[in-house]
Amino acid sequence: LNQVADHVEFVRGDLRQIKTLFEACSFDAVTFNPPYRRIRSGRMNPNPEKAIARHELKATLDDFLQAAAHCLKIKGRVFVIYPAARVVKLFSRMRTLQLEPKRMAPVYSSPASDGKFVLVEGSKKGNEALKVLPPLFIYEEGGGYTQAMQRIFSDLAAFPSSAAG
Repeated sequence: LNQVADHVEFVRGDLRQIKTLFEACSFDAVTFNPPYRRIRSGRMNPNPEKAIARHELKATLDDFLQAAAHCLKIKGRVFVIYPAARVVKLFSRMRTLQLEPKRMAPVYSSPASDGKFVLVEGSKKGNEALKVLPPLFIYEEGGGYTQAMQRIFSDLAAFPSSAAG
């Protein structure tokens, strides 16, 4: 668990029933990777677990955002990765739930590829101001990880000791 056991608790439950699992305004941060595709869009994976992870079969983007809005303290932060093609819907729903988009970074597989995803940070009841960050490239043209990705992996390996200072 990368030495984060003292900082992370796993709770099994249905996020659509979030109010029975957690008190309102009890989290500093929420992160999630919701299903990217609507039902009946794109090819459905025959593996049920992968199909649920990729398509809104059991929970929708709205379900994830409503759960985050319930759990977050005022000024708490939400972190989401989502397809760039659906970012307008993401921002619209975030703002409806008073999760103000604050920072966004487009994510590219490589410098020669199109950006397929965005990393988004929002703030509960935050002020209106979006900062667009430089793009994050995952791979170099030769196939290895970029220096930016290597730093991310290094930072994750150091967590939580780097967060304590």
